Amino acid sequence: MPTPATPVSKASRRAGQILGGLLIVFLVFDGGIKLMPPQSVLELSAAMGIDAAFLAKIGVTLLCCTLLYAIPRTSVLGAILLTGYLGGATFVHASVGQPFYFPIVFGILLWAALFLRDRTIQGLIPVRR
Repeated sequence: MPTPATPVSKASRRAGQILGGLLIVFLVFDGGIKLMPPQSVLELSAAMGIDAAFLAKIGVTLLCCTLLYAIPRTSVLGAILLTGYLGGATFVHASVGQPFYFPIVFGILLWAALFLRDRTIQGLIPVRR
C-alpha cells in the first residue's frame, strides 16, 4: 500500500486535475444558474417543491462548497460538504419520483478526482490490485 509520502504519478495527478476541473465548471454553472434562474429552472424547482426564494440560498451554498473543493488545501473539506449537498439532492429527486442516480454518480466522481491526485486519499480508500 502506498504511503502519503510516496508521490502520485504524473498521469494520475493530471487525470485527477482534469476530472476535478470539469466537475468544478459544472458545479459553478449549477450554482450560478440558481442565483439568477431562468423561467425553466423556476418551473422545475416548483415541480420539485422548492420555493423560488430558496434557490439563491442553495446556489450560494453550492458555490461556497465548490470554492472549498477547488482550493487544493481545502479540497477534502469541500468534497465532504459537496457529498452532503449531493445527498440532499438525491433525496429531493427521489422524493418527487425523478431519477436520483445523477447526484450519486457526481459524488463518486468528486472523490475519484481526489483519489487520483492525492496519495493520502488513496491510503484512506484502499483499492486492491
